[in-house]
Amino acid sequence: MGFIKGFLKFLPVFVLAGLMISGQDAMIAAPLAFVCAVVVAMV
Repeated sequence: MGFIKGFLKFLPVFVLAGLMISGQDAMIAAPLAFVCAVVVAMV
């Protein structure tokens, strides 16, 4: 359980990195990563 919880905390970073690597603009990728971070923080 500890590994999954630790992995979830890094999920917004992976989302942001993945979107930036795939070619999305930072103005689109950053808010999506922020929403992901909010959802992870609520869990």
